[in-house]
Amino acid sequence: MVARDRAGRFRPAPLQGEEAREALRRIGAGAPALDTVMVIAGGAAAPRLLVRSDAALFVLSRLPAPWRWLALARALPRPLRDRVYDLVARHRRRLFPAPGARRPPP
Repeated sequence: MVARDRAGRFRPAPLQGEEAREALRRIGAGAPALDTVMVIAGGAAAPRLLVRSDAALFVLSRLPAPWRWLALARALPRPLRDRVYDLVARHRRRLFPAPGARRPPP
């Protein structure tokens, strides 16, 4: 998703890194789950931590079309969205291979 952020709205940071640890500490979040995506939204005045499908849909909603259209999935119940998120995350390398990379076997 970050590659589609031509406007540079997002600053990715590894969850194990100091920048992410400090940002999570500032908003009062505990130790991060290293197997998911997290987004700190709302700015300094009212930060909120989004995880899994909420984080992915937040990012998608701020990308240009057609990516932002996927944010309409917010209408689905969170447990269903999170299951779909987990399925896509588990198979992301097969679904979205890096340019020039060989596809892993099924």
